[in-house]
Amino acid sequence: MKLIKAIFQENDGSVMFSPIMLINAMKMFAAWTAGNTAAQINQVMLFNKNKLLADYEDIDNDDYIYDSHDDDQNYRDMGDVMTVNTALFVSTNVIAADNIANQIDFTNATRAMKIINGWVEFQTKSRIKNLVTEFHKFTKIASITAAYYEAEWKYKFLPSNTKKVPFYTSLTKTIQVDMMSLTTKLSYKYIRAIDATVLELPLKEKDVKLLVMLPKKIDGINMMIEKLPMIEMHNIKLRRATREVHLELPKFIVDFEVDLKRTLINLGIKDLFTDANFSKLTDKTGILKVDVMIQKIVVEINENGAIMATGARAMPPKKVFNFKVDHPFIYLFRQYNRIFYAGRVDFQDKETE
Repeated sequence: MKLIKAIFQENDGSVMFSPIMLINAMKMFAAWTAGNTAAQINQVMLFNKNKLLADYEDIDNDDYIYDSHDDDQNYRDMGDVMTVNTALFVSTNVIAADNIANQIDFTNATRAMKIINGWVEFQTKSRIKNLVTEFHKFTKIASITAAYYEAEWKYKFLPSNTKKVPFYTSLTKTIQVDMMSLTTKLSYKYIRAIDATVLELPLKEKDVKLLVMLPKKIDGINMMIEKLPMIEMHNIKLRRATREVHLELPKFIVDFEVDLKRTLINLGIKDLFTDANFSKLTDKTGILKVDVMIQKIVVEINENGAIMATGARAMPPKKVFNFKVDHPFIYLFRQYNRIFYAGRVDFQDKETE
């Protein structure tokens, strides 16, 4: 949660990134580095350095496979919709151990951009194009994450129930948003430590849930973010879905790109981006560092669902818990304790008087 807090506080407006892919990429860097570089990564990311290689073996290496030498641009199938894809591209001037990383000639900027943008476009089914527009010829290592995800709920929202309603961007300002609604049995819980109610909405994918974290106060989003490190995912245990909930959730699309270098440097991982010790990756001497660490993710939230919720209706019954998401909130896509995506929605980019 400390990492999520840092990303949210360093970026304005609606934000999102993939914690699981950042953690997996950092595990790889920790396994390849030594000295102060590895120590800084282990300390900030709370990795157990004695188990890093074992942890690395648990990473789905298919998520990192891209054949940059294949002129036909054959790509590895990345599986289901919840897969978030990251590729690590290493300069051909660096000898990668056991061909772990993709080799790319950054001195040929046009070719490098074509390869990486082609990978991004494929992974996102052409939803994200031309992510990279330039490379410095001295680039040594680039970490690129890209994903497009359209949530498909276990229980469908009826489009006919979606209405224009006010959404508070602050205590005194509102905008009109498309608000979906659904009444069914859902899990939820008020968490005092962050003064917010957390609701869990199941998705079609097995054991994948959307957690909506709604602060009690209309202007409580910043205070909730500040307090996020006080809770951990394994402590967010929601009551069983035994009571009907009338959920009102806005439709939204978040299209967000972030270079995570600044955040990680501010958290204490400095050497990785300046003068890293990659002695476990290569015997090359001289300055070797990660130059690019970009995540570009587009997530769309709409009525799309797999089946109709039992008893779905526009108006809730009398004895029901009302959960109206009409002010800034945080959302997490999680499977057990793994967070695929973390985001904040405040609609400030659409704000009007």
